[in-house]
Amino acid sequence: MQVNDSISLGQVIRNRRKELAYTQKYISEITGFSMSLKHKSDYT
Repeated sequence: MQVNDSISLGQVIRNRRKELAYTQKYISEITGFSMSLKHKSDYT
């Protein structure tokens, strides 16, 4: 998938996160980003 905008980026992030079976909570813990920021990137 080519990333041309924030919606495409969010889809790529969400798909990869699900492939790896990572929860939003886990990602927020290892990156230091809040879950609300991750949620926004997943569904932008």
